Amino acid sequence: MSNPITIVGNVGTDPASTILPGGARKVTFRIAASERYYDRKKNEWVDADPSWFTVEAFRTLGEHVEQSVRRGDNVIVSGRLRVRTWENDKGRGTAVDVEADAIGHNLAWGTSSYSKTQRTESASQSAADRQPQPSEQTPPGTGDGGDAEAAPRSGWTVPLSASSDTPSLVGSDDTPF
Repeated sequence: MSNPITIVGNVGTDPASTILPGGARKVTFRIAASERYYDRKKNEWVDADPSWFTVEAFRTLGEHVEQSVRRGDNVIVSGRLRVRTWENDKGRGTAVDVEADAIGHNLAWGTSSYSKTQRTESASQSAADRQPQPSEQTPPGTGDGGDAEAAPRSGWTVPLSASSDTPSLVGSDDTPF
């Protein structure tokens, strides 16, 4: 059963990393989300009691969270809600966890800088070892190695125009995605 949820709130703890028995990384932190409302009797804005969630980020997302998120940051978390009960010698209770699919800074309250990470050799095959798939073959005359003016290979194919067998861009402002 999947319960999708998006939470906007403040990070309450610095991310903590653990390595699971299978070797995957798990990073957890706590987030507090609360609503504000205007109290007409007091004539002021009031913060409601916060709801606390434990956020779990696995593998690469966990690594990125560990490098990017700090206590006090205002973030947006999207993932799946998990509610579980627990019991120990001190009592019993209910925990609310979010298995994160995406985490980012809330740009309504500040700025952030993004840098895309490069894939490592262990995460993907070497480009030299990889054979291009038929859908990735470069059409003739579009930079299959001999063209000095060719654009770098990106994995996108150039569409053929309807009136010709030679490749041509459909429009100069077309985006390949």
